[in-house]
Amino acid sequence: MKEENGASAVPQESQSFLRVFAGLGAMSFLTYMGEYAAFIIVLVYLSDKFVVNFGLGDAGYAFVGTISGAFLIASGLVAIYMGHLSDKYGRRKMMIIGCLVGAAALLSLIVADGFSQLAPFAIATAISLTTLGIAHGTYTASTLAYGGDLAEKHQTMGKAYGLVDGAEFAGYAFGPALGTTVAFLTNSRTAVFEMSTVMLLISAGLAVVFMPEIRPASVVGDSTAATSTPPPSTASPPSLPDPADLRLVIEDDQAAGCFVYKTIDWRTGEVVQQIPREQILKMREAPAYLAGDVIKTKA
Repeated sequence: MKEENGASAVPQESQSFLRVFAGLGAMSFLTYMGEYAAFIIVLVYLSDKFVVNFGLGDAGYAFVGTISGAFLIASGLVAIYMGHLSDKYGRRKMMIIGCLVGAAALLSLIVADGFSQLAPFAIATAISLTTLGIAHGTYTASTLAYGGDLAEKHQTMGKAYGLVDGAEFAGYAFGPALGTTVAFLTNSRTAVFEMSTVMLLISAGLAVVFMPEIRPASVVGDSTAATSTPPPSTASPPSLPDPADLRLVIEDDQAAGCFVYKTIDWRTGEVVQQIPREQILKMREAPAYLAGDVIKTKA
């Protein structure tokens, strides 16, 4: 029976790993592809608005670079802190929050498209892209951390990190092509934002269904577990001889040519301390010993 149970446990664990592994890959791929499908259209969309609709000419491209840069700046600034939050509150929870915030940011771009004046439009799109950058930093840090936890649990470091990295680059590669194709076929940039929103919502759903929470050992259970000290040992320390039982004995060692001082427990006859030590006396008796030698430095 034990062999049968053991044999069935291995495939079950393998199936669980493959399920989580596939969920992580699909979630990462959809998230990055949806994000970059929208971002490439945002660049064209902002150029059209600032250069053509608002009549800023070449100066409009400066607005495009500045506002779109808010996405990357926000992502870089929050990534470390969001990674800390994923350590504290859980990887999956922060991934889901990142996907939902990113979906809301993409929908807000549709709202921003309705502004007909320069200042409100510029402020609205800057807020939308900053929020999208925060979402990107949140689910990127959390996804990498989740991949690390998965790798540590199943001893597959290369597979887990390769999967997340590969999904990200696949999103970079296919996202812009998908975004431009949808925009061309529908003749609508808002259709791309809606599609990307749906993809991020699906990613959040994949995290809920296929990716159970994996927490580092340092934060499992009570927060005080990592810092709690082990209970004191109940074993009694070795008993020391009573000083009243100790006697000093001086012996004239003729062979060594010196006096030997010994502290002896008179009850047990045990030598507690000896000067010079027995090892030194034996060393002096060695044929290779020379006057002044203290230790033997050669093997």
